[in-house]
Amino acid sequence: MLERQYLIGAFGAVVTIVPAGSTEKQIQLALLADPLNAENVLRREFERAGTGIAEADGQIFIVQLFASTPVKLASPLPINVSNNFDLPIAKDAARKFNRWQITDQSDVQLSGGRNTTVSTRDAIKSGFLSVEFEENGRMISLKGPAFQSK
Repeated sequence: MLERQYLIGAFGAVVTIVPAGSTEKQIQLALLADPLNAENVLRREFERAGTGIAEADGQIFIVQLFASTPVKLASPLPINVSNNFDLPIAKDAARKFNRWQITDQSDVQLSGGRNTTVSTRDAIKSGFLSVEFEENGRMISLKGPAFQSK
């Protein structure tokens, strides 16, 4: 099942290609050889990771995705939503809800608001949810799951 309950903060990726037959140690060294890859692998704020591995043409292709998920919604956000739906924001003393927005795949804002009722309007067939919070005097924007209108 898709994870639909977390809002994503920071994220990163690592892509590495090694010869087929490489040992685990050789793969680990290859992952850490590139300074940007090493930074993502060792970044402490990432608490979630996923890895994909494929072998073809005498090579092993490794992709790792990393994310921090600082906010968990009170309930999962459905994939199919009605024109208006309540954003299941859990009460959190450390973070104050500020606003939400829906963007398209090019990150162009389609809709937005400052209350927790999200309006997708009839013209919005699908989009990506972002939620902004105030935390320790600074604004943080977290990415939510994609959705489509019923």
